[in-house]
Amino acid sequence: MKRVVTLPRMSFYTQIIKQLLENLGVAVMLPPPITEKTIKLGVKHSSPMMCYPFKITLGSFIEALEMAKRKGIKLTYLGVGTSNVCMSSCRFQQYFEIQKKICEDLGYDFDTIFIERKGTIFFGVLSAFKRVNPKNSYPKVVRELIKAVKLMHQEEKKNEYFDWNDQEKIRIGIVGEFYTVVESSINYNIFNKLRNRGVNVHTFVKYSNELKRGYKGEVPMRFVKEAKKYYKGMFRAHGDPSHHALYFYKHHNFDAVIHLMPLSCMPETTSEMIMDLTAKRLDLPLYRFEIDETNSEANINTRLEASVELLQRKKGVK
Repeated sequence: MKRVVTLPRMSFYTQIIKQLLENLGVAVMLPPPITEKTIKLGVKHSSPMMCYPFKITLGSFIEALEMAKRKGIKLTYLGVGTSNVCMSSCRFQQYFEIQKKICEDLGYDFDTIFIERKGTIFFGVLSAFKRVNPKNSYPKVVRELIKAVKLMHQEEKKNEYFDWNDQEKIRIGIVGEFYTVVESSINYNIFNKLRNRGVNVHTFVKYSNELKRGYKGEVPMRFVKEAKKYYKGMFRAHGDPSHHALYFYKHHNFDAVIHLMPLSCMPETTSEMIMDLTAKRLDLPLYRFEIDETNSEANINTRLEASVELLQRKKGVK
């Protein structure tokens, strides 16, 4: 019987990973698009202090399990983008393990495959996608992964918001936790909102960059070294590149940085204070948007509008 896999939704990356799995001979059942129902399900079955991405992905998984139950299908949950064995991963390697226990206690029957970060995350991804269908050879899995990564690069370029040749527009860099930056349904489509307000937007937070972690950081090394002169500690997950990127954006004359931080995300909240001190020292405006289920789009819109207008007046941009 062919394995049926589900995975968290991740913006345009969702369809790329779905195609990759299908090319490897696996059927895919995606969760429904993220809605208020998804959020409520995740919040209901999570502790209040768990981060927003945990709640969203849990709600999506429950919705997928309900769909599978109605159709008489046993799902395999593919934990994409984290690790259950790496001390640098979210919630001290327990993120997907906790979700697994919650869903088992709710009475669902399913299998799991978690991506394990062994050395670079790419080898963990390779191992996980080999396990979804053991009949595939490693060379075939590598070929399909390379095709998927190339497609990711193409789609990322299509969705690239930054124009290095434009010297007139306000320049804003976006940093923060991976899922919150990537998934537009969580961040209230902040990239398009900024672009529609005449802002030039840049981010290092991309899935293709995530696959390089372990041998190449998202932020160029010269700025990482500069950041480490000020603070040598490690925040783990995306807390480190969030801090390192401030030095890059200051060097390239950005007008401000937006920090998308899910409330209670440990790496981001740990880096928060150092980022505040760094931004003050660099004289770089830093706007922090704490994202959780209590936010509203109207609130985000109001804050964005006020922030952009302030920066435009400061720069003298109409």
